[in-house]
Amino acid sequence: MEQRKKRQVPTSRTHLSPADNDLFFVGRRTFYAYCHEIAEYLDAKKSETRKKIAHFEKVSQLLDVAVETLRDLNQEVTSG
Repeated sequence: MEQRKKRQVPTSRTHLSPADNDLFFVGRRTFYAYCHEIAEYLDAKKSETRKKIAHFEKVSQLLDVAVETLRDLNQEVTSG
């Protein structure tokens, strides 16, 4: 029986034949395009999250004012 040589999985482009080298770069470009899309998505999510945080901070400040107003009003009613 003839022993078949196992094909090694390329780990870098230096180990590739010219035909494989082209495939490696096509796959690599696709991978980089995918990574770029994911990075854009994450940037958009980060921006949305920062907007929500800013909104919640404003709501929190308004709630603090409402709490202080109610406490002041309560003190006036009970002392007065």
